[in-house]
Amino acid sequence: MKSDELRQKFLNFFEKKSHTIVSSSSLIPADSSVLFTTAGMQQFKPYYLGEKSPYGSRVVSCQKCFRTSDIEEVGNNRHLTFLEMLGNFSFNDYFKREAIEWAYEFIAKKLGVEIDYVSVFSGDKEVPEDKESEKIWLDLGIPKDKINIEATPNGIEVKAEHDETKEEKGKNWLRRECSGMSFYRALEFPEEVKTDNIDAELRDGILKLKLPKIQPKPEHKAKKVQIK
Repeated sequence: MKSDELRQKFLNFFEKKSHTIVSSSSLIPADSSVLFTTAGMQQFKPYYLGEKSPYGSRVVSCQKCFRTSDIEEVGNNRHLTFLEMLGNFSFNDYFKREAIEWAYEFIAKKLGVEIDYVSVFSGDKEVPEDKESEKIWLDLGIPKDKINIEATPNGIEVKAEHDETKEEKGKNWLRRECSGMSFYRALEFPEEVKTDNIDAELRDGILKLKLPKIQPKPEHKAKKVQIK
């Protein structure tokens, strides 16, 4: 499947669920808190902070993003420099159940991707464990042993314009703790490689493989040419 097809499938899927398709905003945002547009929700921040949305309460977009806040992490399996971010957003409309059910429907049923595991936020001093999302995944048929309770809140924080310090976040900051799906891609090796001899190490989300040396087949050996 090509990127254009995947992009259109996503937009069409959520349009059928009463979402308004909104075009990508500029990489140079009106939001003064960031240098570049770094996420799909960037242009929708005012509507999360109470301003009335001209698009209605449900939107979907494919946003061009340039990541700078976590640029030191660029290169692993979760961080890129320039990317397009597909996202569906709700402004005081639906919440966890619909968001999870529709995401699962699109990934697992429309695209046919087999989900290896899902993640749920384990909670911290400010936010309790997300048992609601765990129950929704169980209702969808995800086995309990495939639900990872993760301690790191992979979420976002939105600052209201009148905030002066981050210490006020309990009153004026919005937090969204994530629940997500993950899947593995199958790796294919030449038939000469014995997979039981492969050393693998997972570090910072990057799978590093140390492959045994392969003796080339006779027909693959370079031919010697005598130059006179």
